[in-house]
Amino acid sequence: EDVFTAARTDFFVEDIRWIADGPPSFLRQEQDDDGDDNEGGEPKWKEGRLDMKIRHGPSIVQGTLLLTDGLNGASGNIHLDKKDGGLAPGQFVAFYTLDGNE
Repeated sequence: EDVFTAARTDFFVEDIRWIADGPPSFLRQEQDDDGDDNEGGEPKWKEGRLDMKIRHGPSIVQGTLLLTDGLNGASGNIHLDKKDGGLAPGQFVAFYTLDGNE
């Protein structure tokens, strides 16, 4: 089966362009792995739940995003709650917060 037509739950996104001043604050990790406050250094990210609209499909889907770009959150790994088929390079995904506040 073609890798782009196979239904899957995990994929990588890059070149994320945030409409706000950057990623939502709930994706930012407050402490580093040692339990120290994460101030002044490169941001660390934690996984967060989001609603997503992938490509031109009519459905809003749910899943998680874990950002991997240390500075501005421009790339990350997505895990969808349900498999989606036809994910291919060059498609877009729009992120929506679950509560609509960020």
